[in-house]
Amino acid sequence: MKNHLPFLTLMFSFIMIMCCCYVTLQQHTLNNSFISSPPSIESLNLHFSSFSGRLPHSISNLMFLSNLDLSGCAFSGTIPSTLFIMPSLQFLGLRENQFTGPLTIPSSLKNLSCLSSLDLDELYISNNNIRGEINPLFCNINSLIVLNLSNNNFNGEILPCLDSISSLQWLKLSNNKFEGSIPLSLGNLTQLSYLDLSKYRLSGRIPQLGNNSMFNTLSNLGVLDVSNNQLTGSIPQCLGSFSQHLQVLNMNENNFSGEMPQIFADGSKLITLDLSHNQLEGMVPQFIGDLQSLIVLNLSSNNFECHIPRSVENMIQLESLDLSNNKLSGRIPQELGNLTLLAYLNLSNNQLTGMIPQGTQMSTFSKSLFNGNVELCGLPLSECEDSNDEMPSTTLDHVSKFWSGFGWKAVAIGYACSFLGGVLGGYLFISKK
Repeated sequence: MKNHLPFLTLMFSFIMIMCCCYVTLQQHTLNNSFISSPPSIESLNLHFSSFSGRLPHSISNLMFLSNLDLSGCAFSGTIPSTLFIMPSLQFLGLRENQFTGPLTIPSSLKNLSCLSSLDLDELYISNNNIRGEINPLFCNINSLIVLNLSNNNFNGEILPCLDSISSLQWLKLSNNKFEGSIPLSLGNLTQLSYLDLSKYRLSGRIPQLGNNSMFNTLSNLGVLDVSNNQLTGSIPQCLGSFSQHLQVLNMNENNFSGEMPQIFADGSKLITLDLSHNQLEGMVPQFIGDLQSLIVLNLSSNNFECHIPRSVENMIQLESLDLSNNKLSGRIPQELGNLTLLAYLNLSNNQLTGMIPQGTQMSTFSKSLFNGNVELCGLPLSECEDSNDEMPSTTLDHVSKFWSGFGWKAVAIGYACSFLGGVLGGYLFISKK
């Protein structure tokens, strides 16, 4: 049983010293009997301390509080509705606790206009139980910049009125139990740089706004994630060109069908493209080679057929390529051997034939990444018996560059350090993730 000070003791100590404006209390200070938090306090930071129990409604008496961070503690019970009517509050962090029950929002929330970040991310890390529908009063927080309600048990439909929060830049609602379709009104959030609607029960097509997709208006979007849903229909034509800032596009594990459209404009900054586990068909298009900034490409578990396009040699930054579980045929292009940064390649369970290009890093990959191609041979598979299958080896001019790479599992880490550290760095400060 871990040591902690009862929160009521903390509140009682608020009256002890009346001149302090900022209080930071972390785990190593919990055994101290001296905690100063006067009513005039402006910032209270208890994140990742050992406080537990229920939060008292009297916390709203801190009228001048602008920053309240209770993340990573062991608070339980329902979240007091009075938290949402603190007149000076600009940051509220409640993630990684043990809060349960529905989220009750007082009707007076409509008078609270200065709250700039509401963070209810991962309240219990796993198996949390913040449930119920999102209260429409959330739409009254018209200065909100970050709304993170991920990893809970919210249900019902996504509120169409969220578009009234015109300042919203980061919307993360992933891993909940929302149902229904994506609201067309989300297309009005023109300031969005991050939109995560993954791991829901969303269904239907991506809404159209006239002749265009709803995403056509989100010209500032850097990350779009609608993976792990039940979305259907074809992939909208505009998805690769609506935002010059788009770096991550994740649409895996849905029911998208049809051919992969020629959706990406020249000069694309896309780093990650994941369309895996859908029902896409036809050829892998030649234009895929125009995505020269791409680091991760995953088109696995679809119905793509015909040859692997030779244009893949133009994706010189590529570190991870997964084309497994399709119907691709013909030889593996020798040009794949020119991708000296390629650290992960999965071509298993296709209909590829001939010899695996030798003298390249492909011969060093695991055998399992080529299995399921009956007529494929050469290292790391068995030797080719037919001399006609022999192919000239390709000498790598930059072998040392390849071996100095971090590998495909480090792609996300590298991306987090660059993109999230720049365009979305403010979120990392707010959510501490």
